[in-house]
Amino acid sequence: MAKNISIRVAKIENYDNVLNFIRKHYYNEEPITISHPESGHTIDDEKFSMSHIVHDTVLMAIDDQSSETVGVLIAGPIEKGDAIEMLKNAEKSSKKWSDIQKFLAYIEIKADVLGKFNLEKALHCHVLTVHQDYRGNRIGQRLFEQCFENARKLNYKLMSVDCTSIFTIRIAEKCGMDCISTTTYDEYNQSIGEKLFLPKKPNLEIKTFVKKI
Repeated sequence: MAKNISIRVAKIENYDNVLNFIRKHYYNEEPITISHPESGHTIDDEKFSMSHIVHDTVLMAIDDQSSETVGVLIAGPIEKGDAIEMLKNAEKSSKKWSDIQKFLAYIEIKADVLGKFNLEKALHCHVLTVHQDYRGNRIGQRLFEQCFENARKLNYKLMSVDCTSIFTIRIAEKCGMDCISTTTYDEYNQSIGEKLFLPKKPNLEIKTFVKKI
């Protein structure tokens, strides 16, 4: 397996490349997505993720030998009131995307990233995924570390991420990020009075991590 991997900021001309990559390598494994009773993912989810490419906050890992994309990190700005907007948007979204937005809003309100650090904005990682054949080469960790550097260049003081799998949790810990909040699926299901999200072990909780830039 090639070890010469470059990390670069994705541009609008890379839109289709990034979209096709997350379709193939992210959605079919992402715990919140696959724990919902409806199969697959939604176009609204894709549109939300890809909307961040205009902010220069989407990163691509490239195999220098084959020029193949082998990893993607999608981050974007968060501001105060975003969770409330998610709840409003959920009311006019498709059923699955509505349910996911409500869950994410619950996580964001509980974590209160901006409030805890008295900030108006921060950079939030929404997606981290690596090609199955390239895992074990620290690509996920390198994407996180490059995201820290990119955040610094863009004048963000903090990066946050809601880790939905034990794999991203381990990467966040290796990168020296601090866990400030934990939400279990059981907790959320109890809060809405419905066994909606049914995760599989070992991914039974979402941990919110932060890194001061």
